[in-house]
Amino acid sequence: MTIEFYLAFWDLVGECLADALTFAQEQGQLSTSQKQAMITLLEMKDKDRRFIKNWRLISLINVDVKIASKAIARRLESILPELIHPNQNGFIKGRSILDAARTIDDILEFAKVTECCGILLAIDFEKAFDSLSHSFLFTVLEKLNFGEYFVQWIKTFYTDII
Repeated sequence: MTIEFYLAFWDLVGECLADALTFAQEQGQLSTSQKQAMITLLEMKDKDRRFIKNWRLISLINVDVKIASKAIARRLESILPELIHPNQNGFIKGRSILDAARTIDDILEFAKVTECCGILLAIDFEKAFDSLSHSFLFTVLEKLNFGEYFVQWIKTFYTDII
């Protein structure tokens, strides 16, 4: 179902979706249709579309799972600033990726004024999450006391994804 369907008929189907997602979480696995995704390519703006490197591969996941994962994400919003170091600027409510640029500029200015030598290093962690061990993720969540219920939701999202 599309998000437009859920918006139009939420009063009729919302409870059924909640029951289906609760059942999936209790079983530790989403239904077959909830695990499916459609893979497509998006053209990068102002790039030569004849080269595959100028296309982004994206996975369009099931709307049921998007709704469930958004609910989980909203529960995390209030505690993430406490868990994630202040130097991490992007994707945290109340922080801006522009703060990182400001920090870099401040460090460069400090080095210039103090005549301090240094090295500026940029590391690209592109697709870092794709290479993260799921068992490591679950262990970290447990060590951070996220609770069995929450960790089970995350495990459910990543079990046997098609």
